[in-house]
Amino acid sequence: MTTPELILHHYPRSPFAEKVRVAFGLKGLRWRSVEQPRMAPKPQLVPLTGGYRRIPVLQIGADVYCDSRLILAELERRCPVPSLYPPGARGRADMIAGWADQTLFATSLGLVFGLHGDRFPPELHADRASFTAGRFDGWDSTKMRPRLPSLRDQFRLCLTWVDQCLASGERFMLGETPSLADVAVYHPLWYARGNLGEKEGLADYPRVLSWMDG
Repeated sequence: MTTPELILHHYPRSPFAEKVRVAFGLKGLRWRSVEQPRMAPKPQLVPLTGGYRRIPVLQIGADVYCDSRLILAELERRCPVPSLYPPGARGRADMIAGWADQTLFATSLGLVFGLHGDRFPPELHADRASFTAGRFDGWDSTKMRPRLPSLRDQFRLCLTWVDQCLASGERFMLGETPSLADVAVYHPLWYARGNLGEKEGLADYPRVLSWMDG
């Protein structure tokens, strides 16, 4: 079956776009890049998506897929080999991915904005607050700063759990082949590392760093 043309609308430092980019790499897929602004206005994107402005967005012909989980599910459907699910591990992969997309990402984001929120322009804070207000406040530095002690503890707990998943000596979280679990856990840690370096916990987990670099 011919692989369709894949067009990813993204920006380089988007963690959820990185999740999709890693999946492209694991599946050996060629794709085209359309770089979008990281905040509104997004005049090229919004007409395509009917108002949806989050990143990433995958365009395949006349079809448009929003949300990284939906995008990966569609990639798996259209391009099932190699699979993101090792034999017998679909449930575990989905469960770990759900934890990573919610708990691990929220912890990583809160730590970044609690420590370095002043590095981001006020327009970015306002943009994110406009579509997460009342549901998620990880972008709000004033709320994250008082939580830094607990965020640091939570981040280390997350790293300990990831480290334990790799303790068997196998190359990836669910065995010798990469899976959705690896893709989903990687992107929040990539975001944290890119903004904080390794001093906020990663340096104490060489096995996790080796897995990230592998």
